[in-house]
Amino acid sequence: MTTGGTVALADRGALVGGELSVARLREGSYVGFYTDGYYAWGVDGTYLTGGLELGRRFLGIDGGAALRFAGGERELGVTGRLNVSVGLFGLYARYAYFPDAMTADHVLQVGLAFKLPLMTIGGN
Repeated sequence: MTTGGTVALADRGALVGGELSVARLREGSYVGFYTDGYYAWGVDGTYLTGGLELGRRFLGIDGGAALRFAGGERELGVTGRLNVSVGLFGLYARYAYFPDAMTADHVLQVGLAFKLPLMTIGGN
């Protein structure tokens, strides 16, 4: 579960959603893929993001494509997120950029993630 808020200059508001990731953990480092979806009240719309994730111990980064559905429009952009995790909880800051022919939109979000491992395959 992902929750937080948009703290940019415009369209501030809460957000809530979910995330799914598949990662390989080895000797305190991980690499994998993620996707998430969430509703943001500030823009009265839904975001879908997905891409690569990597990290070492409690610090991680991820990034990739972002898709926003708001105001009857569909916008494609890019996103990146920095997260710090302790146990099942993590704090994150996400930046997303949606280029447009008329205007460009920069989004900054901070939040809390609750991550629960669903399955472990393999040893070590």
